[in-house]
Amino acid sequence: MRNVFRSVFVGIMLIPFILSGEQKIAARSVRIQQDNVFETKGGTKTGVPSEINYQGWLGAADTSAVTGKLNMVFKIYTASTGGTLLWTEQDSVQVSKGIFNVLLGSVTPIPDSIFNNTSLYLETQVDADVLEPRKKLTSVGYAIKSKHSDNATRADTATYAINANVQYVDSARVAATAYALTDTTAFNDKYVSVSGDTMTGPFVASANSADNLVSSIQAGVGKAGYFEIANITNANDVVYNYTTGTGNAGLFRINNAVNSNNAVYGMTNGAGHAVYGYTNGTGNAVRATTIGAGDALYSYTTGTGGAGYFNINNASNANNVVYGTTNGDGDAISGYTTGAGHAVYGQTNSSGDAVYGYTNGTGRAALFQIGNVSNASDALYTYTNGTGKAAYFEIGNVASSSPVVHAYTNGTGNCGYFSIANASNSNNAVYASTSGNGHAIQGYMAGTGTAGYFSVNNAASAGEAIAATTIGTGRAGYFSISNATNPSSVIYATTNGNGVAGHFQVSNVSSSGPALYGVTNGSGEAVYGSGSGSGIAVRGSTNGTGRAGFFQITNVSNSSDVLYGTTDGSGNVVHGYTSGTGRAGYFQINNVSNSSDVIYLTCNGTGNFINTSKSGCYLDKDGVWHTPSSRELKENIEELRADEAMSAVEKLNPVKFNYRKGGGESYVGFIAEDVPDLVAMKDRKSLSPMDIVAALTKVVQEQQKSIQAQQKEINALREKVDRLTK
Repeated sequence: MRNVFRSVFVGIMLIPFILSGEQKIAARSVRIQQDNVFETKGGTKTGVPSEINYQGWLGAADTSAVTGKLNMVFKIYTASTGGTLLWTEQDSVQVSKGIFNVLLGSVTPIPDSIFNNTSLYLETQVDADVLEPRKKLTSVGYAIKSKHSDNATRADTATYAINANVQYVDSARVAATAYALTDTTAFNDKYVSVSGDTMTGPFVASANSADNLVSSIQAGVGKAGYFEIANITNANDVVYNYTTGTGNAGLFRINNAVNSNNAVYGMTNGAGHAVYGYTNGTGNAVRATTIGAGDALYSYTTGTGGAGYFNINNASNANNVVYGTTNGDGDAISGYTTGAGHAVYGQTNSSGDAVYGYTNGTGRAALFQIGNVSNASDALYTYTNGTGKAAYFEIGNVASSSPVVHAYTNGTGNCGYFSIANASNSNNAVYASTSGNGHAIQGYMAGTGTAGYFSVNNAASAGEAIAATTIGTGRAGYFSISNATNPSSVIYATTNGNGVAGHFQVSNVSSSGPALYGVTNGSGEAVYGSGSGSGIAVRGSTNGTGRAGFFQITNVSNSSDVLYGTTDGSGNVVHGYTSGTGRAGYFQINNVSNSSDVIYLTCNGTGNFINTSKSGCYLDKDGVWHTPSSRELKENIEELRADEAMSAVEKLNPVKFNYRKGGGESYVGFIAEDVPDLVAMKDRKSLSPMDIVAALTKVVQEQQKSIQAQQKEINALREKVDRLTK
């Protein structure tokens, strides 16, 4: 808190005085001049101002004057310290060079009754600083004489007398405590006739006792009290109740157990509220209670206004606008309408609940019902302009196995409908999360329809129609059909766009689980992908260490394919692609007694069995392997030297061997690691037969040339021998 030293002077004149030191507030040489304050409830004053003039000077610890608009709070107590708070008001006060001037009571009127106390003390607070000590309010000069009007035994022309003896009041309009108003013998014909003479108001009564200020008892069939404003231009309240105490501003009670009427009945033919309750405090604006069979609060209108309106206008009020509680079997709050309007409408501008339902019994905390079969409105509609949820449902009982939300319909509409109308909203229309072992979303269907259906109708939306996630050990989504005769798909995915109908991905790099796992105990396919277009029937993707797709049949008597793909379009039935170091396709049989082919190829068309896009090699439908050797596929072409070929052939070491997994059959060939570089592959694990054929061809060609040269030489020698022998 900042250290501020203020000197305060109250009265009609300013005293130039500045205090210093280390005390919290200076309160020396302070004079208070106040006028006698009195104002009738009807608004007519007896020539006396209704406010107290309060002036002063504010200075800081360095004696500099304060200038600016400050928040000041004024309070009146019954003691210099502690005591009872009788009145308070808050005002924004303009201070100029330390000088300020306020009219106490201009914001919150000062009740007349507090001046019945013999001692009153005024406390002033500036921002967070409370000025000490409190200042005692005292009389001013000849105003002391006015105290005799509090206990007059005779008032010739008094408009109001607190304790006048009625027989001495010649021109008084009201004698508040002269005699009890219920005692009709106290009035004679000269003043008030019991036969119906009227009295001219306004009337103001004040008392400082435990007795009722006004008591009206009717022993006949008429009303105990009747109030009416006959002036149609009068906008004031017919009855206005106000209290600064701790009791109710108004209490209405029926004490007759057989009385089925309402404790409060409000009716209006205008556009205003039939009953309007308002409070600045922490209490209830309207409170109704009954111990009978009637309604504690019943509101009815035949006009265009609301039958009931409840509003909290205090931003710091955390209470409920409407609070319903029951210990019985009925509903805490029941909203019912046969029209097109809302059965229940709740609104709040604070942090409290617009509608709050609570029950300790066996009934519902809230029940919303529309009994009009032609009414298309929602029985319950929640809407918010804030950042919170439009609706929040929670079960706080850990032993409860009931669903948080249960939706049921006997009609043909959706049992639940979730929609996002904001095109820029990237959130999910339905978001389900669980920290337990159960399913985040479970769709269950015993009929022939779908267990779950989710749709995004915005063509520009990139969001998912359904997104399910869980941080527990249960499934993010579980879909099941328990009807054995139901031929429908448990999950059916279709798209009219360019994306995949189904995308399965494992994002956890340490996960070894498959992105898609299909298992069947029947004779059908574990996973069946079918495409009629150019897209992919089934696609699996993973960022982890597991498989992108895993297909398995655990039924040993099932002769169906684990993976069966067919397409009527121009796309591939199976397409294997990898950008990593693994294989694009891997097929394996682990059953040693299985004599089936790992891969079986059949073709009824005009295409080939196998075709490679990189080298152009292919296996035609007749089983002949073709290795392209066109010049246009090659570059850096140069003739193989004879010495290179001869050196390579000389280093080739033909061997006999068996493949370790070849079943014991013998082969002849070469060891890839032992062949010379000219015919070796980069990995030193495989050989290209054409490389060896090319080297052998070069060697044979060179040998053929040598043989031809030798043959020519032999032929020449033969001719020479022939000539010599002739």
